[in-house]
Amino acid sequence: MEIYKQAIKIKKKEIFLFLLTFLYVFLRSLFFDKFKSYYFFIFIFEVYYTISIYTGIKKSVYDETFNILDIFKEGLYFFPSILLYNLFVSLVVGLIYSITLSTVSSIKILSNISFLLFFIIIIWAAIPFFYIFLTIYTPFIILVENDTVFESLKKSYKFIRENLPHLINLFFPFFVFWIFLFTSFQKSDKIYLLMFILLLFISFLEILTIKTVFLVYKGVKNERNF
Repeated sequence: MEIYKQAIKIKKKEIFLFLLTFLYVFLRSLFFDKFKSYYFFIFIFEVYYTISIYTGIKKSVYDETFNILDIFKEGLYFFPSILLYNLFVSLVVGLIYSITLSTVSSIKILSNISFLLFFIIIIWAAIPFFYIFLTIYTPFIILVENDTVFESLKKSYKFIRENLPHLINLFFPFFVFWIFLFTSFQKSDKIYLLMFILLLFISFLEILTIKTVFLVYKGVKNERNF
């Protein structure tokens, strides 16, 4: 596909963003266990840092000039909106998960009725999860269009619903690569050279994935076939 060709044409600015991404994931893998007690602050910083990197990718895709100061200043600007979205999704997903788990745990006797109830509960949980899934473009729309969270939620819902089959086909290879890299990384414990190499690939794949996310949105907005 043409969009894959555009994604792998790495610009100099994107190499810079790749290095920033690698620096963070490398340091995180080394020191995260030592700072687990400060998880809330790490989470806040990670959201901000990620927004800043994604701002740089967006600028690269849309051929905007930028430097390191620009992306971190804009990252701070977009931080409240995207943090609010992340907290909203976390709250809704956590609530649905807790209700589902407690309801399933309350089924004590295995029978045809209990299996039917279990099936109904799973279907009930799947519906809101699907609607949450339809909002995953929200942070990227906030970065591209500088919209409010509510407007970006609506646009994400419409965008993904209208393009879902194409998006699944397009991002399925990325999904396979992510599963492979994360599985390999989990098994590479204490093999430091392998961990280092895998973190390089993970950082590069993140840049490619997010670049493709923006390329797809840009293409659809410009009425191009992706």
